[in-house]
Amino acid sequence: DFSMYGVLDGHGKDGHKIASFVKENLPKLIVQDPRFKRGHSDLPTVCTDAFEQMQRLLKAAHEEHKLEGNMSGCTASVVIHDHARHELTVAHIADSTV
Repeated sequence: DFSMYGVLDGHGKDGHKIASFVKENLPKLIVQDPRFKRGHSDLPTVCTDAFEQMQRLLKAAHEEHKLEGNMSGCTASVVIHDHARHELTVAHIADSTV
C-alpha cells in the first residue's frame, strides 16, 4: 500500500507541456518496474532509472514531433510513501528538492 506525490515545474515556452507529459508517464514508469514491488531498498534505483527512461521518452516524443520541447523542460520531485513500512522515498531531478 503506497501513495505517490510529485511536484513538476515546467520552464520555457512549452514547459507546461513537458510537465504534463512527465506527469502522465513518470508514475507509470515507476510502478510498472518489477523492482517496485520488491520494496523500499530498490526504490531509489527504480526512481533514478525511471528519470533516465523519462528523458529518453521525452527525446523520442520530440523527435517524432509529438511534443515540442525546444528550449523547454521541467524539474521534478517525487515522494513515495510506503504506508506499511511508514517510510518515504524522495527523488528529484534538476533544481527541485523536497
